[in-house]
Amino acid sequence: MLNTNSIDAVNNSLFSKRFMKPLNDTYCFENIPGTVKYLLGAENAGKALPKDVIGSKNSYNKVVVLLIDGFGWKFFEKYKEHSRFISDAIERKDAVVSKLTTQFPTSTTSNITTMHTGMSVSQSGILEWFQYEPLIDDAYTPFLFNRAGEVNTDTLVNEGIKPEDILPRRSVYEDLKNNQINSYSFHYEYINESTYSSLISKDTEQIHYEVLSEGLEVLRQKLKQNEKAYYYFYYPDFDKYCHKNGPDSEEAETEIIKTLNDLDVFFETIQGEVSDTLFILTADHGLTSVVPERAIYLNKECPEILEHLKTKSNGDYIAPCGGFRNMFLHVKEGKVNDVKEVLSKQLHGKAEVFTIPELLDEGIFGSNEPSPDFLRRVGDLVILSYKDEAVWWYEEEKFSVNILGQHGGLTKEEIEIPFVVSPFK
Repeated sequence: MLNTNSIDAVNNSLFSKRFMKPLNDTYCFENIPGTVKYLLGAENAGKALPKDVIGSKNSYNKVVVLLIDGFGWKFFEKYKEHSRFISDAIERKDAVVSKLTTQFPTSTTSNITTMHTGMSVSQSGILEWFQYEPLIDDAYTPFLFNRAGEVNTDTLVNEGIKPEDILPRRSVYEDLKNNQINSYSFHYEYINESTYSSLISKDTEQIHYEVLSEGLEVLRQKLKQNEKAYYYFYYPDFDKYCHKNGPDSEEAETEIIKTLNDLDVFFETIQGEVSDTLFILTADHGLTSVVPERAIYLNKECPEILEHLKTKSNGDYIAPCGGFRNMFLHVKEGKVNDVKEVLSKQLHGKAEVFTIPELLDEGIFGSNEPSPDFLRRVGDLVILSYKDEAVWWYEEEKFSVNILGQHGGLTKEEIEIPFVVSPFK
């Protein structure tokens, strides 16, 4: 059945002229990890989603989260009829289909870190694909554990930087382990073998797969084991096609239809094999289209602000940070309002500019007190681009806008996600 309370709440959560506001305390991705722990009976589960999201039963022996990267509410609505699992969930009285917001930034980096750690963005301080890290005095990529723009991954390890020095050390899996609940995380091999995963996923059994159907078969076998457990299954390919070819492209459509078909085959296969198990289908964000030819590069088109940007010890600017849908600027003390005024005029009709205190006061980063790590890394201004637009930084063969779909901002297309709950009794 459709959870109209959640749909109404998200639809009415508006911010500024063209944006939406995360519902961090209620219908938000931030609260999924706490919900999983609550459903499995873990002590001190933490903040959870409203009870109307999970249905009448609030305790299960097994919980499975199937996360399709990029499968926002827009795509859910467009392709729901291609999925028997989704169609059945809408019709069944014991299943629930809700609409949630993701966190801000609406990025894989921020939300997947929350999925692993149970920490909100403002607590983990892990924000975006590129973000400033004071320890190395540079922008870096948390998932790749390298400096921003570098081709090779895990280069910070070679510099003697330990992942625990800058990445969160706690995890949902550790919490479950302390409650005698086993856990499994399913990823492509390159994800499991990353420096990021070696720390974040050290307390779960990591399982890698090469194609979706293969991974689902391994999941099927694991579900047959007699144990209380959590299964987190992450699938990235739809997001990849949306970035490369555009969210409305034929390639992206072909991929998501195949994905939903593979899931239907899986659910049909496990009928009668599992019981007391809850399946959750969700996403970390949606995507919006981008027109690269319309991109604005601040260092090329707004040179008057450069003297007001903070620099690293080597004299280079602390840039770029965030993404071209949500660019974070580090501005010299006393110049924040001046830079905001200049950019607001130059970006009129394409983006809006906010100070970090403005976004914190508005609750965009949630209601938790921001951690010292967050405050050290976040910067001073955020540029939020409108649909189809991009504001970024240009360095040849290093930084540019060269993809047709992106996320990170606060448009409807980026922030709205589905949360489908279906019990197998």
